[in-house]
Amino acid sequence: MNRIFVIFALLLAFVAQVHAQKEQSFMLTGTVFDEFNEPVPGANVYVKDKPGVGITTNIDGKFRLKVNIYDIVVVSFLGYENYEQRLTNKIDNVKVTLKPATENIDEVVVVGMGTQRKVSVAGAITTMDPAQLEVPATNIVNTLAGRVAGVIGVQSSGEPGKNISEFWVRGIGTFGANSGALVLIDGLEGSLSQIDAADVESFSVLKDAAATAVYGSRGANGVVLVTTKRGLESKLKISGRANMTISHLKRLPEYVNATQYAEMANEASVATGLSPIYNKTEMDIIKYGLDPDLYPNIDWQDVILNPNSFQQTYYVSAQGGSSVARYFASLGMSKESAAYNPSKDSKYNKGVGYDTYNYRLNLDIDLTKTTKVYIGTTGYMSVNTRPSMGEYSRGVSLTDWLWSSQAKTTPISYPLRYSNGYYPAAGTKDEISPYVLLNYTGNAREQNTRNLVTLGITQDLSMITKGLSAKVQGSWDTQSLFGEARYKMPELNEALKERNPNGTLSFEKIADEKTVTYSSAAWVWRKLYLEANVNYDRTFGDHRVGGLLFYYIEDTSETGADKSMNAIPKRYQSL
Repeated sequence: MNRIFVIFALLLAFVAQVHAQKEQSFMLTGTVFDEFNEPVPGANVYVKDKPGVGITTNIDGKFRLKVNIYDIVVVSFLGYENYEQRLTNKIDNVKVTLKPATENIDEVVVVGMGTQRKVSVAGAITTMDPAQLEVPATNIVNTLAGRVAGVIGVQSSGEPGKNISEFWVRGIGTFGANSGALVLIDGLEGSLSQIDAADVESFSVLKDAAATAVYGSRGANGVVLVTTKRGLESKLKISGRANMTISHLKRLPEYVNATQYAEMANEASVATGLSPIYNKTEMDIIKYGLDPDLYPNIDWQDVILNPNSFQQTYYVSAQGGSSVARYFASLGMSKESAAYNPSKDSKYNKGVGYDTYNYRLNLDIDLTKTTKVYIGTTGYMSVNTRPSMGEYSRGVSLTDWLWSSQAKTTPISYPLRYSNGYYPAAGTKDEISPYVLLNYTGNAREQNTRNLVTLGITQDLSMITKGLSAKVQGSWDTQSLFGEARYKMPELNEALKERNPNGTLSFEKIADEKTVTYSSAAWVWRKLYLEANVNYDRTFGDHRVGGLLFYYIEDTSETGADKSMNAIPKRYQSL
């Protein structure tokens, strides 16, 4: 009996609770106005921390939203501050007046050699939210065009390793070897294609002479300033990311088949007053595929290309620290496959693609209350594997032969392979079968690495005068390249267009077989850099006074000099 009573009491309590919850829900109505007491249509009205619970105001600024007691209702509209209100009781016909959003006059912008208050900036500077850079793309450079005003980007190739855009700030301002913008990452010259977007803390583009003057002639084509993330005085925070991107070749030319090609060739020949190239017997042979050696039907684009390729990206970072030392570390990698379709019996081009690896470590240490030390190191490595088609040469890719061959070779030129096992060709270079160029000419592998170590010391000199500080920073930057190629060529033959009386084929030898040859090249570059600056920034009542004294010197050298004068290190200095 007691058990039945307990169950009955619990049921009553449950029903009472459900009834109470139902009574807590109600329909909230109201109107949103601006600072001029005009209704605001299209304003967002939603419940905080409850995704999907929201509505927009109508043309009269009115809204109706089902809410619960103790919900926090948020009203937002572009250009206005968010309005928030916790509902402690049932209310109706709420009047919400939005306040215009005002920028903080002390908001700072990253400029040359430091930061400056936004209100004091006279040069053309564009800042970008780093979150906009974290999109599925090969690298940061490919995301800039269309996102940053004044930046022009051009991607000239889709081949892995060559699919990195070139970009210019307000066009090309100088002529010579380098017409691109100067890229500074944490104050040191670097490459945007070698940094992960998740490492970026701030991103600024300096576009005119007033903004880039401090960099002299180096900044003639604009300057891109990137600041990477640093450690925080907080518990360890670990973040990770894994992306899978599928790329599809959508805009490809559509080629005719063998029958269509033969018909159009005959039409063109007759139109110029000549006899048809293919007679009726040959047209029937082509149409019904009766002689695949002399009259094949090959879609070369379908044979050598895979319209779908994949890119896998992985990233992990750790951030934290204490009041004395703070750290940020990250690791990243990317694997991108090529849009080739290698044959199953190809020994060389199974792993064609472009792989990258990068790491970063930023460490800030407070030696004293006025002395801070920064230690930074970053590294990058890329590995590009592609069909060989010749001896290795730095910066030269012979895959253009492959693309040219598949475009110019007709579907009726020759088969993938003759019935007797011979490989076909009509000549050399891009007149070799694209199927042979892709699968049987060897492969090339190019590895680029870069390592940068930085040490900086910042000293607060307020004991001399308030607002005075000094900084010294030095770096060791090394880059290297190692490229190798294994090149071979099978014997190439071209069948004559008439068979022998016994039905066999006659061939003309185009090229003799070449056994595997190995070639390689290496290149090393290093740069020593030292900079020092004294900065003064102080406020006197309503007035602010600032000044900067900056000096730098760098020394670069590289291998591969062809004579003694070219082997002398290059040195630059500026004050």
